[in-house]
Order: sequence, then C-alpha cells, then structure tokens
Amino acid sequence: MNRRQRFTLIELLVVIAIIAILASMLLPALNRARDTAKTSKCMAQLKQFGTYWQLYADDSDGYIHESKFCSYGDGAQKHMWQQAINEMFARGFLDGNLNWRDKRKLWLWNCPANMDQIEPFADTSSEPERKNSYSGNGPNGNGKTPDHSQFLGSRNSQWKYPARLYAMMDGSKPFVEPHKIEGGASGQGPQDSVVYRHNNALNMLFADGHVKTGKYPLWNRGNGSSNINDTASNTQPWFADGRGRNMQNFY
Repeated sequence: MNRRQRFTLIELLVVIAIIAILASMLLPALNRARDTAKTSKCMAQLKQFGTYWQLYADDSDGYIHESKFCSYGDGAQKHMWQQAINEMFARGFLDGNLNWRDKRKLWLWNCPANMDQIEPFADTSSEPERKNSYSGNGPNGNGKTPDHSQFLGSRNSQWKYPARLYAMMDGSKPFVEPHKIEGGASGQGPQDSVVYRHNNALNMLFADGHVKTGKYPLWNRGNGSSNINDTASNTQPWFADGRGRNMQNFY
C-alpha cells in the first residue's frame, strides 16, 4: 500500500527559509518604489502650487502674498499666505466663515511622506510635523516690506534669478526664516525649518515654477557647519538674491 507523501519538518523549514530570503530581497525594492512614488507626488503638488502662485501674481499686479499679512489689497487679504491660496483656489474645502471644513482632507498641504500630519497647516511651531508639510521662503513677521531676495512678499518683476529663487519646500513650519545682514534682518536660517523627508532629501519649488530634489544638507550656517544649533556667520547670509550660497546639491 502506498503511503501519502508528506513534507518533513526539515523540508518545511527549508521552504520557509527560502521564502524569507526572497522577501528580504524584495522588500527593499518595494520600499524604494513606494518612497519614489511619494517623492513624485510631493513634487507634483509643489508644481501645482507653482501654478497657483503664478495665477495669484497675475491677479495681484505681480505680487506674491506676504508671509503673514498682505499690505497690497483690502482688509480681507490680510491673513496667512496659506489662507490666501485657499481662498483663491480651494474654496470648496472652506466653510461659510472661510475656515477649513474637514481637517481629514488635507488637499495639497500634505506631503505624502509626512505620515503624522493631522491638519492642513497651522501658524504654530508646536508639533510641527503634525501640522505642516511645506514651508514658504519668507520672514516670520507681520507686514514685512516686500523683498525680492525672498519669495513671499516679493514682486515677480523684481526677481533677478527666478530659476534660483526658492519659493516652497519640504518643511515643518509655515516659513523658512532667512538669516541675512542686509537691512538688519536676521533669523534662525533655513535649517531651522526644512525637513529632509525623501530618503535624506527634500523637494523644492522655485519661483519660475520648476521643482527639484536636493540631498542633505542644502545649506550650512556660513561657518561650514550644517548643525542648526551653531551660530550663523554674519559674513555669509542665508539668502543672496534668493539663492542659497551653499546649495551645492542644486547648482
């Protein structure tokens, strides 16, 4: 009488080991593909923001909304730059009081690599990763004089290098605070706000509308250090006509 053929314990262990080896070989490739997809989606969203900013400037005599308050229009325009984008291009997400209707729907404000975000955006530094995905190039101040070396609050006719003037990027705060000595303005510097979410890289939108990815670190603090806690050198400002002097991974 023929016995039914059965797997021995050793044979089962060998099969499990082979499956584990194959999985260990495939998972990194799958993770890389997933990360690449998140990076591509983030870049597409920033590209969309670039289109919105061009339309905004066309409707505002060439001006880009200031970081916090806009001094170019009537009182209804004096609010956060994110809110200005929402009121012009995302009215369907706002209620009758122009507040965000459903915080579960983050629209373009969520970088897909920021899995912790719970709000579209917020004017706050508390729990930054849970409230912001993108930072704008502009001062963290109210009613600042437009400055063509930054994006927020500038006028497109004043841009000397639109393809090098960074507008928005992966970040944790609403603003990428500049550090520069011209006019006495100073700040923490971009390393205080930017976040390298995409395999140690970040995506950046430029004023002319193109988007690029740059590897860490994009800036140093003027003294050769990328440590955000080091004091910045007063001889080497963060922004010079909208360009980072140490953005070696872009230029």
